[in-house]
Amino acid sequence: MLLLAFVVVAEWQSFSDAEKVVQAEADHLINIYSDTRALKGEDGAVLRKLVRDYASHVATEEWAQQIAGKPVNAIPGRLLLERLRTATLALVHEGKSSSIQTEIFRELNDVGNQRRARLIAAQADAGVPTIIWVITLLGTLLLITCCHTLALSSLRLHLWLVATTATAIVLVFILMLALDQPFRGAVRISNEAFLSVLASRSP
Repeated sequence: MLLLAFVVVAEWQSFSDAEKVVQAEADHLINIYSDTRALKGEDGAVLRKLVRDYASHVATEEWAQQIAGKPVNAIPGRLLLERLRTATLALVHEGKSSSIQTEIFRELNDVGNQRRARLIAAQADAGVPTIIWVITLLGTLLLITCCHTLALSSLRLHLWLVATTATAIVLVFILMLALDQPFRGAVRISNEAFLSVLASRSP
């Protein structure tokens, strides 16, 4: 049971970390969107459209691939970020635009870092290693066997002990399976953070 507890805690931590990565990536996009409002002319509108295009792509195309457990085609998203970088580089290097350009580049670097972390967490083999599952299952069988071989005076108490122990372990395994892949299954990270970028920001 102690091993099961350690695995569940580790899985919950991984799930929580992946959720924070998703939120951080979306937050940096919102920061870029806000920074562009200080730009004059069409520069700000162009950058905001690129931010929305990237958020839309992640929330739809990449998210569908993550939910399906398929390898994410990272090229379109990477190209959208490169277009953002190119558009930012084209800003006038004087006065206020220069400081905004520096800030947007910093946020873009953070978006790239969080994006890589998200794609790693979404990989099909990012869950609990097979050897851990094997060891955990074997340990569970040994535990149930030990409970079954205990000599108790009451048969009813004996059956109750085995049944409750097995039920508790099954529930823990269900939780482990639910948390094993943070972007798949009934319990998964939502794309709400990226949808909020689209919903709360007007052109």
